[in-house]
Amino acid sequence: PWAESSGSPGHFECADGTFCSAADCCAMHGGRVRCPPETPVMCDNRHCGAGNYCCAESCEDLGGQRSCIERVEISAGTSHSLFRRLDGFALGVGFNHDGRLGDGTSQQHL
Repeated sequence: PWAESSGSPGHFECADGTFCSAADCCAMHGGRVRCPPETPVMCDNRHCGAGNYCCAESCEDLGGQRSCIERVEISAGTSHSLFRRLDGFALGVGFNHDGRLGDGTSQQHL
């Protein structure tokens, strides 16, 4: 997803679909997945506010462009799925019956 911009000037897109303008706001929303169009490239360097990947026009001085991260573990239930990537980020999607997504709620996340 980070190969494209968020499409919303001045806003980052977070892993849960939230759009926000503060540099560290995606930390509580699963991390950054897309950069604002004015700095559209997500770089491999993670020293840009709250451990986020840097967004820039060019990643020459920021470790190069971020590469894809594979999912290494997948678990599925009747109506939910859980993913864990190589970088440790975990994501749960589905209907969240009985709080099975592990976010402390029973709200569905699709």
